Amino acid sequence: MNARKILLVRHGNTFAPGETAVWVGARTDLPLVAKGLEQARTFGDAVRGAGLDVGPLRAGPLRRTREFVREAFGVAAEIDDRLTEIDYGKWEGRTTEDVIAELGREPVEAWNKRGVWPRAQGWKPDVDRIETNVAQVIGDLAALPDRTIPVVCSSQGILKFFAKRDAHFHARALSQADGKALSVPTGACCGTTLIEGRLRVDFWAQPPAPALLKDWAAGS
Repeated sequence: MNARKILLVRHGNTFAPGETAVWVGARTDLPLVAKGLEQARTFGDAVRGAGLDVGPLRAGPLRRTREFVREAFGVAAEIDDRLTEIDYGKWEGRTTEDVIAELGREPVEAWNKRGVWPRAQGWKPDVDRIETNVAQVIGDLAALPDRTIPVVCSSQGILKFFAKRDAHFHARALSQADGKALSVPTGACCGTTLIEGRLRVDFWAQPPAPALLKDWAAGS
């Protein structure tokens, strides 16, 4: 059986304590704050502590993903524009409270909990383009000749499209009562295995820890 592990990670914090968090996507190129850099170091330490042989290190083009990889591993990421964060259109730069005040709670919760794309809000690229991009990234990683473990650093929105590649996991996640199963906190990682062209989610949105990563990498 041809299997390849792929390790996904969300970039670290871009808002410091006391700052107002807003929707940031492709048009908002924020750097990591001190906590975000610490999260990157924690991730890198966990990968090294698990003894993982990782590479390539892929990231979207925005500062927060590039800085996360450099801080974690001490080298520049391979930039992949297909991992660029979603442009949140009319929501970009606004607080969740402001969006809810205008549109109601349903479209915000539908996206956060179920990954439902909101209509007429100017988000881009479209769903089909993102799904194609993610499928192409996975296909490229599957074709690599060596057996190292690729690392993909992107945003929560893009990582949700990786989760959709495992239909069984995605269905289970949507059935969770708290509606948080698809969420990926900043600095959290997700372990996946690509088997004969199909992506399987092994663990999702977990704090990076050497024992977790070592056990995952050793699994079939």
